[in-house]
Amino acid sequence: MIGGKMECDVNRGTAERAKRELDMTIGRNPVTGKVTSKAELAGGNKATNNLEAAQMNFGKAEQALKDAEEAYEGDRSTKNSRRVDKARKSFEKAQRDLEAAEEIKEKADRKKDK
Repeated sequence: MIGGKMECDVNRGTAERAKRELDMTIGRNPVTGKVTSKAELAGGNKATNNLEAAQMNFGKAEQALKDAEEAYEGDRSTKNSRRVDKARKSFEKAQRDLEAAEEIKEKADRKKDK
């Protein structure tokens, strides 16, 4: 025995313990046993929550790009040039993510309306 104690290699009912831990999760309904998703707990659906997150990321990236461009106008150093490039890439990625999230939200809404 490496651990030095006999109970180290005893199976302690891992399935039962796992079930107990799963029952204590936030999104589990104690009556039905159904697990509720994070999106439903937040009061929306996944597409709506992803769209809101994409909008927030887009706003942050847009502000970071403006700040970086202002810093570059004040001091045209290599450091600020790289900062602008990084902010521009981040902004473009946030823009693509926002467009994709809007598209997914539209599809989810159309599917829900049917």
